[in-house]
Amino acid sequence: MHLGTRRAPVHEGPGRVWIRDLRTRLYRILIEIRDGQRALQPYAHGTAQAEADFWDELTWLENVAEAFRRLHRDPEPYVCRR
Repeated sequence: MHLGTRRAPVHEGPGRVWIRDLRTRLYRILIEIRDGQRALQPYAHGTAQAEADFWDELTWLENVAEAFRRLHRDPEPYVCRR
């Protein structure tokens, strides 16, 4: 075994990592909304930081969704070559 060269298991390719990360993030968001820790509207706290945080998170989720669509549309770049 070489240090620093960890291969992902066969069942854990780039697509699965994206999916797991997205599901985890969405699940946490839903729990926060349910528990009242997260407002449903971006301007609920009325601060510029709350608005910036909302848009940062929304942008991140959009980027993940686009990468997920790209992964399923063109899986060739993600194929592991041994």
